[in-house]
Formats: sequence, C-alpha cells, structure tokens
Amino acid sequence: MKFKALIPAVALFCCMTKQGFTSTSPFFINTTVAATESAAGLKVLGGEPYFYVDNGMSPFEAEVGQEHLQSYYIEVFNLAPTESFTIQLTDPAGPFSISTSSSSDFGSSIELSATNDGVITRYIWVKYVPETAGGHVATIQHSTASSELEAVNVEGNATSLPVKWHSFTARKTEGAVLLEWATATETNNSHFEVEWSGNPLNGFEQTGRVESKAHNSEWLTRYSYQLPLKDHTAGTLYFRLKQVDIDGRFEYSKIVAVELAGFAGVTLTLAPNPVTDATFLLISTPAEGPLEVQIRDSSGTLVWQQFYQVYKGSQQIKLPYSRMPAAGLYVLLTNFRGEVNRQWFIRL
Repeated sequence: MKFKALIPAVALFCCMTKQGFTSTSPFFINTTVAATESAAGLKVLGGEPYFYVDNGMSPFEAEVGQEHLQSYYIEVFNLAPTESFTIQLTDPAGPFSISTSSSSDFGSSIELSATNDGVITRYIWVKYVPETAGGHVATIQHSTASSELEAVNVEGNATSLPVKWHSFTARKTEGAVLLEWATATETNNSHFEVEWSGNPLNGFEQTGRVESKAHNSEWLTRYSYQLPLKDHTAGTLYFRLKQVDIDGRFEYSKIVAVELAGFAGVTLTLAPNPVTDATFLLISTPAEGPLEVQIRDSSGTLVWQQFYQVYKGSQQIKLPYSRMPAAGLYVLLTNFRGEVNRQWFIRL
C-alpha cells in the first residue's frame, strides 16, 4: 500500500507523557487515528505509519564536474521498533547521490532504523555532480519493507565550463620565458590574458594577450606566448592565464613558475638563515656599481630599504635585525644594475 504524507487535521503543540499533553513544541496527529501508549511510555499514533517531508530544495545548478549540495528533512512515525526504512535513488548511475552526512558516504541508497518509539527524523543530503551539460532529473523513493511512501523529485541543470584545460607550462629559453598551453574544449571563449608576478602575495599584472583560435571547439588547441627577459633576469617569475568569455566572464588557470639564473658573475649569500642579529648579506662581484637592498614581509609591505655602492671583489652588509620586529617569513630583494634577485628567509 502507499502511505500519504502526514497532513494534520489538528495541530497540537505538545509533548506526550503518561500523564497527558503538556505544551512545548508542535506535534501533528490525525484525529481519525486513536493514540496508544508505547512500552517506552510515549503516546504514539495507532494504525498506519505516517511520513512527513520538508523539501525546501531548489533546482540544482552546477558547471560540469562541479558540485552542488542541498538537503531536505524527513520524519516518519508509527513504525515498528527498529523497523528498517529505505531511501533509494531511481537513477543510481546519474549525477545525483544521497547521504545522511554532508561530507561523506554518498551513494544511491540509505538504510535507516526506527527508534524504539517507531520514529525516524533525519536530514537527507543530496549531491549533484554532473558529467555532461544539460538537464537531469531523478526520484528519491522512501519505503519500508512492505510499503512505499511519498517520493521526492530532484532536478538539475549543468552548464559547460568555458574552457577545459589540457596543459599549461612555462620554461626559460634564450633571453625569454616561453609559456605553452592547450585546451581540450572551448565554449564562447574570447581570449587569454597572460599575467606575471615576482611574488604572488603582491598580486599579478597583465603582460600580454592571446586571442582564441576557435571560440567554440571540441578538439585540442595549442597556444604559446613568449616574454622577453630584458626586465626580468633573476629570481623566480610566476605566471597564470586569465581566460575571458565572449560575454566578459572569466576564470584563472593554475599558477606556474620559472626559476631564473642569478647575476652573471655576481654571487649573493644570506647567512645564517634563519636570520639572527648577526646575519650578513655576502656579495662577490667582478665589477662595481649601485646596489639596492630591500626587505619586505610576507604581505609585500616594505620593512627596510638601503642603497650601497659596491666594488669589485667581496664585501658584506649587516642586515638590520631590529627592523624586522615580528618572527615570520621575509623576502630580501636586491637590484644590481637593473637586475633583481629575490631570496626568502625566516626571522625566528
């Protein structure tokens, strides 16, 4: 037989004890069914089990491969003590899955057991992870061993990612950094903006733009961009791509890094590191010239700056330990004849 959802003829705000009703919280009963007393001392409804569902879920929306999570609430009354209760997806191979936890154990079915009072109350979590674009529907059935209760219908709509990345790499070539990337698919793609940074904590800035070769494609499409190193000759450079849709929406690629060589003929050493009040910057150079030294904290804020005239040979500069008031991660920046070098260090 089919059980109908509990639609109360009378709403009594009560809790039920052996002595009768005392007001606390809402409890719905059907006036056509007599109340009996359970072994545990609680008055329960006689007759058929009743099922109540509070389904506040809206249609699911997600991009292909992404996740959307919602939940609904159920109450089941008048079950036999420890009676089993099954929740089952009608399309177990589809993009929907269910669980009693919001973070684990998702599958196509759930088995619950009633309490000794014949009651089940639970939130049911529904996860939507589409693998294809378009609309999806499924039904969640609720039943006991002998009866089927009201079902919950779920709907989902999946949109394709504008670009599905295949690869993105960066490597140093003669006098330049070569960026190469490929897309597996593109949908309404306008162009890519190439961004670089010497320190991602300080953000990125645009250095170039590459137009899409195929605004809509389902095949592998390769791209490249070359950045001359006339202004970047030492340290580490970080790159990312900003993919921009025809309608102006955008998303970022992963970040890749390139390690550049140090100064030609110049050696810089920071010792000891982690730093103490006796840490020195050791410099060895085959020529003389101006040297700028900066210390910045991990947020990019300038802590200390000084200019020096260095000469051919070896020399050392004592770092201002007292100008770094807090323990943490810092970066030492040196600029010698327009060539910048970076070295991270720790102040204990």
